[in-house]
Amino acid sequence: MSDKIDPIRDLLNYHPDMLFVLDRSGRIVEAGASAFVFLGLMPNDIRGTSFANLLPPDRREEFLRFISRPRMLRMNRYPMVRHDGVEVTMELHVSKGSWAGEEAIYLTAIDLSERVRSEAQVEFYMEEMERIAMKLRQTQQALDDQLQKAAKLHRKLMPAIPKMEGIVGAGCFDPASRIGGDFYGVVPLGDRALAYLVDVSGHGLDGALISLFVRDWVAEYLSGRTPSQVDPLNLLEHISSRFLGEELLYDYFICLQIALFDRGKGTFRLVNAGNPVRPMLFTPEGGVALLDCVGTPVAGLGEEDITPVEVPFRSGSRLLLLTDGVVDQDSSGERFGVFRVKDLLERHGAESPEEILRAIYSAFQTFLGDKPRRDDVTMLCFGAE
Repeated sequence: MSDKIDPIRDLLNYHPDMLFVLDRSGRIVEAGASAFVFLGLMPNDIRGTSFANLLPPDRREEFLRFISRPRMLRMNRYPMVRHDGVEVTMELHVSKGSWAGEEAIYLTAIDLSERVRSEAQVEFYMEEMERIAMKLRQTQQALDDQLQKAAKLHRKLMPAIPKMEGIVGAGCFDPASRIGGDFYGVVPLGDRALAYLVDVSGHGLDGALISLFVRDWVAEYLSGRTPSQVDPLNLLEHISSRFLGEELLYDYFICLQIALFDRGKGTFRLVNAGNPVRPMLFTPEGGVALLDCVGTPVAGLGEEDITPVEVPFRSGSRLLLLTDGVVDQDSSGERFGVFRVKDLLERHGAESPEEILRAIYSAFQTFLGDKPRRDDVTMLCFGAE
């Protein structure tokens, strides 16, 4: 038997963890060198004593019940009292065996001090992360509430189409996010009327703010002129000049369409700065035409970049202006496209501007399905009575 015990005794003495051999009652039969160092006791002081005495008093009975069970758990945690009186959390691994021909319990005590400290740190960090996450959720909720209010305000700032003699108008605005970068305005000017459609790069709060700058610049331009002095190209140049004077706007650009209706002449004068979707004109006798009106965006504009067009606008005619958020929308690899809009205007051209926009938007929604929208949807439609 001693030949079998000696290798085990060598293991007891050289293993870095504390190893103990207990009898069935829990008394220490043998212990390894690591145990003597940890406990600060001599071998003869340990042998024959109950292992439970190495635990805090309030855990001793629990340990004795633990080892007396026919089927013991193979692992459990207990604090052991070090030689200096400090309690150290240990992970105890137990298994049944024999020692010197008698039933025995082999017990390995692994010092969990570092692990416990790490677990405590992890728990602290987790609690701190949860606290930060909660603050972020609260901040996000507050931001969402503010954006919701801003979205409502932005929609209210989108003007209603005023009544105009001889001209009927309708508008549609549906931002891709809560706040959009599109904007439109319609201003009666006696026997004339000014309409403009704005698409600012950016679809959030920044785009919405810049679109409001444009509204103010338009108002500024109109305040110093009589209706007969208003001209789309001059207005565009004014907006370009004001835009270039704002250093904070250098990272943005503005696509802008401006139409000036003249009921006396039965025409409208139109400029297009950067909007890739050409204006569409429906006439009862000619159907739908894409107007040859293109130009560069407002972002370093020169007068030579824009060429105005003047087009007859007689009874039954319809002018459609829209941003690229409609035509560029993709669904299953297919774009909604200009010609789909053109076809819808062709089929509904005899209807009112409001009914035309409703038909286009309904077709757009059907095309989109449950797919996310990429851009703001903004349209203006005017009809000559």
